[in-house]
Order: sequence, then structure tokens, then C-alpha cells
Amino acid sequence: MGDLHYANLDVNDVAAFRGAYESMFASPAGTVINDVILLDDPLDTIQQAFTIGRVRFLVTDLRSQRTPNDAPDIPSKTILGLDQKQWFKDQLQAATTSEGVGLVVWVNTMPWIDDERKWGHFTHEQNDLVAFFATLDLTSIPLVIVSGDAHMLAVDDGSHSPGNITTFHAAALGRPGSIKGGPYSHGVFPGSGQFGLLDVRDDGTRICVRYSGRRGATELLTYDTCEPSVPGTYTPYIPPSKPVRVVTRTLKKFLSRLDKKWQVVTRFYGWVAAMALVVGGVGVVGGVVWWCGCRRSVGKPKHD
Repeated sequence: MGDLHYANLDVNDVAAFRGAYESMFASPAGTVINDVILLDDPLDTIQQAFTIGRVRFLVTDLRSQRTPNDAPDIPSKTILGLDQKQWFKDQLQAATTSEGVGLVVWVNTMPWIDDERKWGHFTHEQNDLVAFFATLDLTSIPLVIVSGDAHMLAVDDGSHSPGNITTFHAAALGRPGSIKGGPYSHGVFPGSGQFGLLDVRDDGTRICVRYSGRRGATELLTYDTCEPSVPGTYTPYIPPSKPVRVVTRTLKKFLSRLDKKWQVVTRFYGWVAAMALVVGGVGVVGGVVWWCGCRRSVGKPKHD
């Protein structure tokens, strides 16, 4: 659900990106990758599907076949790729017509509710999927989305989600918080030390999911697909207008770069100050030793 590295670079610097990339492979965990990835890797998508009980999980690869975000948003622009999109549709069709499945969970590694970034760059493909969802019996066999790439706890009950699909976010474990997309019917909590739990209950006729979004031991956000939420127990999140979000994000990046440069400057001058203290300390000690030596030599009687 995350990136290859977490340097969080905000400058267009090839050397910096390569350094962050190579540092990952130099780590103990990164060296293990060389044992499992072979030179004949076909570089296909790495989507997968598996079943636990009566829950079908579909995990899509939203990186390897992705058209660049800034490419024109035309019908051929894709995030899934033609083959994977057909695979995804086939899997959904099979799952929602299977007697052995009662719920489908789509592990979708980007914010689904979005109008300018992430899925917002791929409106044609998103609309195509929404139209396909409408052909499925999602009342009998519901579809829920577990989304990634946003450092927040968030829930939308389908009120604002394209295709009216219930959507969950649960992050970040160890990174600073962020809010992406929206609106979210049950609110958002950006932050670090956060995670989510899905409690799946199956009585044989219906599957219910209870989401628990937590920060450490504290539960901040809950939602149950089978129990109506009580108004007043949650605060919906409505994002600012797109121009405000763009300006805010630009300012945040500028301040981040300024902070990094300031840290470099303070580290440099901190080192200079430390060296000055050391040199000054040595000078003071030397001066004291010299002064004491002079006093002793002056106080000694002379012998003929």
C-alpha cells in the first residue's frame, strides 16, 4: 500500500530520487529482494485475488501500467492497464454471482474519492468502473474499498464515493498525517501512529463489517456496514475548494523545502559553532596553563 521508499522528496532531483531508491536496497530488508526478484521478471502487473471465509479480496496494482498523472485525461488514459482492468471486472463479475461469496473487499492503493489527484487524474477510467459496478448485484453481495496513499483515518458510507461504494482509509503508522480527497461522510483524522481494524461478522446470510480507526490504543472513528450511524456521533469532512487546496499544497511544499534548507544551514553553523567552542576551550585552557606557569616562575627565588 506504500511507496518503494519514504524519503518524501519534494524536489525534481534525479540524483536525490536515485539515492533514496538505492538506500532502500542497501538496507537489510532491501537486500532480500535480490533473492526473490529474478532477471526474467516479466514486469506484468502484480494484482492478486484470494478468499477468506466468504470474503473475496481483490488487490489491484495501480503503478506498473499507469499513464503519467499529468498526461491529458482522455479515454485511453489508464491506471489499471487494459489487461488488469478486464481481470478486475471478471473477478468482480465472478464474485458477485458466486454462492460462496458474501462480500468483496477491493484493496485500492489510491484515494478513490478524489477530484484532482490520484484517481482524479483518471476520470474516464473511474467512470468506466462506476458504470460497470452498476451492472452488478452489489446489494446482495456488497463491495467495500480499503484505500491507501493518504495518511489519515477516514470513512465514507457511499454518500460521496463514486459508485456509492463504502470506502475506508487507515493510516499512517509512522509518517506525518495528510488529508486527501473527500468529502467523507464520517470525517477524517490525519496523523501518525494510526491504523485500522476490520471486524468481519458472517451469520451465513449476511456479512457485516465493523471498521475501527485507531491512534495507538484510542479509537477515533468507527463505522458498521449493518448498523446505521447515530447522527451527532461523527463529523463529516467537506474539503476546501480546489483552488484553496492547490494553494495550500503549494505553500506546504514551499515551507517544507525552506525548512529543509534551514536545517542544512543550522547543522552547518551548529558544526562551526561547536568547532569554535572546542578551539576556544583549548585556547582558554592553554592560556590558563601559561598564566599559571608564569606565576610559578616569577615566584621562585633566584640562586647564584
